[in-house]
Amino acid sequence: MKKTNFFGAKTLVAVALTSFMFTSCEEESMVINPQKPTELPAASAVVNAITIDAATGMEINATYNVAMPYSVAADASGNIAATSVDLVASAEGYYDATKAVAVPAVAKGQMVYIPTTLYATAIEAEVSVENPTIDETIADKIKDVQAIDDFTAGKSNTITVNVPYGYRITNMEEVLADIEALTYADGRALTEESVMAVVKENLKKLAESMAEFKTKEHTIDIFIPDGTAKVNATVTAHVAEGVITLSTTQMGVDGAKKTWSVEAKVEEVQYNDILIEFIDEDGHSHAGHASHGNSANAGGGEGGK
Repeated sequence: MKKTNFFGAKTLVAVALTSFMFTSCEEESMVINPQKPTELPAASAVVNAITIDAATGMEINATYNVAMPYSVAADASGNIAATSVDLVASAEGYYDATKAVAVPAVAKGQMVYIPTTLYATAIEAEVSVENPTIDETIADKIKDVQAIDDFTAGKSNTITVNVPYGYRITNMEEVLADIEALTYADGRALTEESVMAVVKENLKKLAESMAEFKTKEHTIDIFIPDGTAKVNATVTAHVAEGVITLSTTQMGVDGAKKTWSVEAKVEEVQYNDILIEFIDEDGHSHAGHASHGNSANAGGGEGGK
């Protein structure tokens, strides 16, 4: 089976952690950092990629067709129009992995950070993830509220949040049953139990590794106002539904390599909104919003796509 068809130009969209917009629950405006000038800076959009071995789930040392992290330039008005960045990851012993990363429109004064993952298949890999077909329609949202314990009010802080990414198989029982039902004949050769035991074990491990989304830490530099007693970060993962193919290639009894495959229904993280909430000792809440969208006046709620 040809192993070069990984993440096509229109199939996978990166997760996005986006600009900080601040609002107050009080009528007066909350001063976030009075030392900063009021002139809004130009929009910023940064894409940062890692490459994962599709068989092992381990990060590999890859080079890219653009420097990482990659910054998308703002236009003369200070805004960034919606666009995409075509990435190619190359690593010794692997087929090239490709991916088109969607960059949303970003208004002047906002920042978009897009961590994205490419999956590369080793030239002699035993298992692989291929032919992803992801519906670009957002299907659902998954919220996770995380308490930020280590901060100092009245100054800029670097805080860390956990963000989900990648795939989650939604029909695991069906996929495992399909794997168990595979026969050697499905590989167009004579039956051989020892080969099929390896085939099924490889595919089961690959499927079970996608039982839940993977997570990674993301750091955010943010000014935390005086009087803040508690900080919460609400991460909202926007996911879409699709289908991927799980494959394994083994040496057959006739000495030729043969491939067995099953399809799996998945959800894939498209992007994440982050809402940073500042709570004072009286329980009043002020929101610093990491919004995904075009509005320069996004409030303390969720960002729209």
